[in-house]
Amino acid sequence: MKITDLRKYDSLYVLAKKMGSGNILRSYLQLDENLPLPLGISHGVDMNHLHEAQDISSIEPLHWCYNEVIAKRADGIKQCAHLPHPWIILKELNSRQAPSNELLIIGPPDGKTNNLNLLKSLKKKKINKGDVLIKQRGDIEISKNFWINEGYGVVTAGSSNDEFYNRLFCLISKYEEVVSCSMSSALIFSAALGKKCSVLEDYLMTTYELSSYANFINFKGSVAPKILDMIKKGQNANLINFAENLLGISYLDQPMKMKNKLLINIEKIKTPIHHHTSRPLFLKKFYEIIALKLNKPSLTKMRFIDIVKSISSPRVSIVTKNEISIYLLGMNDSNFSSSTVKYQANITEPGRAID
Repeated sequence: MKITDLRKYDSLYVLAKKMGSGNILRSYLQLDENLPLPLGISHGVDMNHLHEAQDISSIEPLHWCYNEVIAKRADGIKQCAHLPHPWIILKELNSRQAPSNELLIIGPPDGKTNNLNLLKSLKKKKINKGDVLIKQRGDIEISKNFWINEGYGVVTAGSSNDEFYNRLFCLISKYEEVVSCSMSSALIFSAALGKKCSVLEDYLMTTYELSSYANFINFKGSVAPKILDMIKKGQNANLINFAENLLGISYLDQPMKMKNKLLINIEKIKTPIHHHTSRPLFLKKFYEIIALKLNKPSLTKMRFIDIVKSISSPRVSIVTKNEISIYLLGMNDSNFSSSTVKYQANITEPGRAID
């Protein structure tokens, strides 16, 4: 497809712009600033923990596949661009630095209940100092003060804007050890950088999630159990190798070769917009016009009934889970529960803590 035709839809191609993925790729491959990047990529790491490739339903016509498992799951749904994860590119571009800090604690979505539960788990493991990594979602001052008052440091990589991955890379690089309360992408990123990793096996978090959360999560198919097994056995070399391969180090090549392959992928695009829901051509055009008019790329993956429900009676789930336990032992009543509540803008947002 011609680049000039894709530029019309560039405002809708948002996934590669989030967290800085597109900027990292653009810089490494020395791509023209005006080249649209119609690439959909998982937010964080696709650990095969969803029934579909993570974020495959996005509007972008190309899926950024950073390993063969993702490519196989995307096959038949979208065209694939075989590229290493931005994290691998950052590792290639940055020389390794000696850690200056001892322990980084990867925290949950911050909230009173989640913080108290995390403190309890840390004390149980006799972890009395370290820096807690807080996600920048809403007002985090209460959480910052909580951890400081308990004798811990607080760090954040900020909001998920176009410099997020760069900031997170610099932050994690400073630490010698990392402990996580969940299967956070930051744990995989830390492993790929050679950090000594551990997890809190008894931690329960509670968050708001999409109402269909339990239907699209695939705990059984995830690679997480393999990662956790290596962490528990202290197999650091194997863990580094596994994390690097998960993030697509085998796709890392000379920038010019990668650039040429990407440009060929873009040329082969047949349609500028991916419709994840099957619909007649005239409806596709209608949804595309509305998405462009409102600058709402998510509209193209929604059915009409979904749009009506989201407006008339939106619902979200309250999910309490111990991710580590679920991946190690399977889901049961002691490590997972879910209920639905009415959606309230800026209050019950999916991904946020309940208090």
